[in-house]
Amino acid sequence: MKVAVLGSGSWGTALSIHLTRAGHDVLLWARDPEVCSAIERTRLHPRRLTAIPIPAAVRVTPDLDLAASHSDTAIVAVPCVSFRDVLAALSARSRTRRFLSAAKGIEPETLKRMSEIVCELRPGSEVAALSGPTFAEGVARGDPSAAVVAGGDFARELQREFSSALFRLYSSEDLVGVELAGALKNVVA
Repeated sequence: MKVAVLGSGSWGTALSIHLTRAGHDVLLWARDPEVCSAIERTRLHPRRLTAIPIPAAVRVTPDLDLAASHSDTAIVAVPCVSFRDVLAALSARSRTRRFLSAAKGIEPETLKRMSEIVCELRPGSEVAALSGPTFAEGVARGDPSAAVVAGGDFARELQREFSSALFRLYSSEDLVGVELAGALKNVVA
């Protein structure tokens, strides 16, 4: 499966590493061109997960529209405060119509969940949320991990496609509950 990962922080980078190991065609978007250059040159992220090699199959770009044109499926792994801006910056011509939110939280200004922002800015899109007791470093290293992906048929498809022997995904219909539990976890942690 072709996947665009929007966000090259720890979580976006870890998911890119996992998905590439699982055989998917990944294009990782990094806002900072210097991060892209460093990853291409050294196969290491200069700021996050700095000791974990990034497979050569993970391609990177600082061009958001290029990343979004890579696939109709995008994992949005940016902080909640940036989520709306990243989605709004996508070209109206973007073929991306399926969004997996990997952000755990609520938009501070509107108190909206990330799936609500997707539905507002990209009407008619499929949306799911990824959450669970995972650590980016562990997923990137290949430590056994588990998480849940919520959101109906799209979530079940992602569960089948993205699960591996080391990263087990469970599906749930409860998109609201999974997003709120993820947001609450961040407050407690």
